[in-house]
Amino acid sequence: MHALLVGIVLAPITLLADGEAVDTSDLAGLLDEPIVSTASLTAESARLAPGTSWTITADDLRRFGVATLADALNFLSLGMITERRVDFAEAGSRGVLLTGDYGSHMLMLLDGHALNEQWDSAIYFDRTAAIPFDIIDHLEIVLGPGSVLYGSNAMLGVINIITKRGSDLRGVRASLEAQGISGLRAGVSVGHAFTVLGIGGDALLGLEYYGAQGPALTMGPQDYGADGVTGEPRRFTANPNGDGIWGGTLDQGRFVQAPSGYLRASWGDWALDLRAASAKRGEAFALYTNFNDPHGYERDRWLSGDVRYQHAVASVGEIDLRLYGDAYDYFEHNPTRAAEQCLDGQVEGCTFRLVGRSQWGGLEARTTLDWLSDGRLVTLVGVDGRLRHSSSTEHYVDFVSRIAEETSAYARSERAIGAYLEQRAQPFAWLGLNVGARYDDDQRFGHHVSPRAALTLSPWSDGVIKAVVSEAFRAPNAFERYYFDPTSWLVADELRPEIVRSAELSVEQRVGAHRLLVGGFYSRWTDLVALATLTPDELDAAIANGQLEAAVDEAYQYRNIASMTSYGGNAAISGALLERRLRYVATVTVAHTRANDGETTQRLPVAAELFGNARLSYELGGRLPTVAVVGRYVAARRVDFSDFEPWPTAPAQTELRLTLTGAVPGIEAWSYRVSGNYAFADVTPYAVGPLASAQGDYTAQEMAPVDRMTFLVGLQYDRAF
Repeated sequence: MHALLVGIVLAPITLLADGEAVDTSDLAGLLDEPIVSTASLTAESARLAPGTSWTITADDLRRFGVATLADALNFLSLGMITERRVDFAEAGSRGVLLTGDYGSHMLMLLDGHALNEQWDSAIYFDRTAAIPFDIIDHLEIVLGPGSVLYGSNAMLGVINIITKRGSDLRGVRASLEAQGISGLRAGVSVGHAFTVLGIGGDALLGLEYYGAQGPALTMGPQDYGADGVTGEPRRFTANPNGDGIWGGTLDQGRFVQAPSGYLRASWGDWALDLRAASAKRGEAFALYTNFNDPHGYERDRWLSGDVRYQHAVASVGEIDLRLYGDAYDYFEHNPTRAAEQCLDGQVEGCTFRLVGRSQWGGLEARTTLDWLSDGRLVTLVGVDGRLRHSSSTEHYVDFVSRIAEETSAYARSERAIGAYLEQRAQPFAWLGLNVGARYDDDQRFGHHVSPRAALTLSPWSDGVIKAVVSEAFRAPNAFERYYFDPTSWLVADELRPEIVRSAELSVEQRVGAHRLLVGGFYSRWTDLVALATLTPDELDAAIANGQLEAAVDEAYQYRNIASMTSYGGNAAISGALLERRLRYVATVTVAHTRANDGETTQRLPVAAELFGNARLSYELGGRLPTVAVVGRYVAARRVDFSDFEPWPTAPAQTELRLTLTGAVPGIEAWSYRVSGNYAFADVTPYAVGPLASAQGDYTAQEMAPVDRMTFLVGLQYDRAF
């Protein structure tokens, strides 16, 4: 990986040294900056946006063999990274990754529509993101706090998935891809431009299904010993006769099923977006469910829609209205034969069922005023009002009697409103200012103000210095605020929003067709929500007032008890040569992050403090393929759970991927891509199993295994009409 990074960095220097090798015929096109809108809700150059912005195009996704958002972040982005658990991927940014948060510290948008649901704030980055991949036009990534315009969740950054329009496709696209021997993705999308009543419009419909069974992973064996209730060897399988051994081959209980559909249409000033999706994944490796049982799973379902009206007012501004609505439900179904995982009396085992639901809708209205009609003085004012309803139920179903006993249930209806103001000014060609703030008032936590200020300077030719200070928050979600279980969990008291304050400074320089970015950052996180163990006095009080059952000897509660600091830097170099046939990009991020849980200060588990990626592609031309190689490096990370000192770490990970893309020879309208990926380390920084040896002493820790070698083979059909 180090050699790949050095080679990519030196390649343009070597070629530039040979004057005949440099082709400047397309220099103007190479200097064109990506135009982004995520950072400030108005179109602007990425270099001048109020934050570190990064763009990944659909062409990048295809030529480098990327099939998931997780791979896009790992191989093609700056500053963001994901780590693969057995069941799904978790994401982090610039040295901060919070395990078990289901992506809730990142804000994900689909054409500007927030995908974080309102029950657990979750988003996904792997196949369970359930977004038709073929309709993606590009990804806009903004690092750091983004609550100034978007409100809750935008603490680590904002990812905006921008889809194609019907006028971009103007035909049909069908694709079929196999990943290894276990995964299959099939997709079809149709786009069309039209004129009705003399008004132009277009429509795009994308449908996709992904399904996979396996591939098999081997874990354990680990000897857990006796069940805490029955005294007999604990049962880890559906077999009623337990042997106390956890582990084996995980194949039937490892699966993904993810159908999705997305419709995007516009007509004049009006636009409509509709999404329907579902994702079901196996979870048959955790301690609270039977190992490799295909009946253990989690399922998410989404339904969302936007109706937009966008109208330009002469040359001075624009009015934008958006009416939106969403529905989401979550279902967890985990059977276990272990009596200690069930309620009193369920000695033959039980099935744990958790259902979470949320529905929300609202109206966002904003106006943009371009006072000088030249983009040098622009004001943005907006307001977003929302109503939401969240509910949850939890049951344990006895294997023998089939009686379901409810242990937790809640339902809450709440309202929230946010108002924001942003002012952009460019009084001189070399000076740009962007200041703004958002006020949020929410029945769940109270109110919060999120400010941001950015300064850009261009003191020399093709150079930009950018300074940004900003703040973001994450509202406590319904699960954290209202969940309870009288056998182990006390409902939270009033929770405050989590807060991050950040400052960053960067310098970007263009040299011909090449760009260099170097930046530093500092962030301070406070009031992080974490699980606290009740003290003996608190436990006695909760039992006395009926919040916990009398037999409970340990219980937990969500509280604002954690804090964190993180600082470091990131750098990137990119460019193109030989009439853009040769392209290269390399990025690196280094960070120093320390978290305090109220008692100790230490490194974050799983979060990498050094990582980077590098890619190189060359278009051979004609009917020959495009050859692309990409690699990434992640330094050693702490394991996510440990009772050991010193704390164990997962080894550094290096991955290399080679991809060939091109037209199928002799067959019109068909193209292909073939990709192979190899991971050098065989484990991830996630602990699996009960960690106990046959003697019951904690002397070793097993980490989740990796699919070290994967392949992707796909065909794509494009037909214009």
